[in-house]
Amino acid sequence: MVSSLHTTEHVQQKHTTPSIVVGADARGRSTSAVVWAAEEAQRTGHPLLMVTAHDRPQASVDEQHGLGSLARRLTLSDVAFHDVVGSAAAALLASARDAHAELLVVGRRSSGTARRTLVGGTSRTVAGEAPVPVIVVPEPWIQPSMSSAPIVAGITSPDLSSEGSVDPRHDEAVLAFAFERATQMRVPLIVVSAWEMPNIYTWSPADVARWRHRYASSLDERLARWCRRYPGLEVIARSLPEPAHIALLDASKEAQLTVVGRRSRAHLSAFSLGSTARSVLHGTERPVAVLPGPSADDTADAR
Repeated sequence: MVSSLHTTEHVQQKHTTPSIVVGADARGRSTSAVVWAAEEAQRTGHPLLMVTAHDRPQASVDEQHGLGSLARRLTLSDVAFHDVVGSAAAALLASARDAHAELLVVGRRSSGTARRTLVGGTSRTVAGEAPVPVIVVPEPWIQPSMSSAPIVAGITSPDLSSEGSVDPRHDEAVLAFAFERATQMRVPLIVVSAWEMPNIYTWSPADVARWRHRYASSLDERLARWCRRYPGLEVIARSLPEPAHIALLDASKEAQLTVVGRRSRAHLSAFSLGSTARSVLHGTERPVAVLPGPSADDTADAR
């Protein structure tokens, strides 16, 4: 392991002040992620830790490389550097745990639609395993141009055709993060809940209208207590009869950040993201926040 001169200083502070950890590509291809993290550090006052993984040991560690200098110019908070040899995903996950990170920010290179499933291994792994919220920022992304755009949150929908219910804690983290961030950023919040109507009812306009009303009412009821908690926030509820990933991708086109949840923390792998979160990560060119799901113990307690 190769550590920068600021690593020791950061280690001394890590137990008292939560950090924002960002992955800085050694070849400078994560500019948008570093900018997003630096602006967040400046907004919140949290220290910023830049983590760079190398294939082989470096002869020297230059803290003043391009991204480091950029981060220093963008934030008034402390900026620390950590260089490691090995896997970028492993380095970021370890740094997030050691630094008691509040957020973990990673970049995602843009590519053609046909290749999106073949790239972004680091971002998918980190988003699927991190114990803290992960912000995946595509390249190139310019936050100032979208500073007044809404936050979008995707939540699961109950299966009303079988009188199903939603785990009360399943979307708790997503809603808490989205409501709080929209309030802090002073922008509207769009909550998207997608559902599929039983085919037997699709032929009747009256039945279609009835199902739309049922799902819309269910969503309004779920959001009522959150709206009471954040009375000054503009909340737009969208209950849509279509696949969840399509509904979220459409909504993300007007968002500065799309918030989604992943499966239980008991499933520590990229597959724990779930199909909806993976589709959103692959399909959008806007930042995505992936929130850890409830643990198995949390779910058992809720039941």
